[in-house]
Amino acid sequence: MSKTCGEIMTRNPECCVAEDNVIVAVDIMRDMNCGGVPVVEYHETNDLVGIITDRDICLYVVGNNLIPADISVRDCMTIEPVTCHPEDSLESAIKEMEESQIRRIIVTDDDNKVVGIISQADIAVRSHEEPFKIFELLEEISEPAPV
Repeated sequence: MSKTCGEIMTRNPECCVAEDNVIVAVDIMRDMNCGGVPVVEYHETNDLVGIITDRDICLYVVGNNLIPADISVRDCMTIEPVTCHPEDSLESAIKEMEESQIRRIIVTDDDNKVVGIISQADIAVRSHEEPFKIFELLEEISEPAPV
């Protein structure tokens, strides 16, 4: 039987708000040992507005020689990130990750509130997929974008 996103996801991930400076996001990534942080409108509501990744920060902040404390999460986050729902099949989430070439997908409820996140590591450790299927996923996500 196929697993659902709700069975695989990391529940209630740490989030930041768009007005935070990027140091807040970096601190969460360091403390949680992750490469991406969901961005919510308010912590009280957990309404998803974006995602910020270590790559976003490197390309925008470091790439432009900016001071992290002076840059808000909003300045470099990805808006309208790819999402799935807890009841979706893991296969559909993996397919979306492959097609979008993303390393993590945010899990939201029907009201667009963050309830979890699925990373490549979650799939590798919790899905009990065949090793070859996991290899295929990593290969598809990591394939360079066409120029």
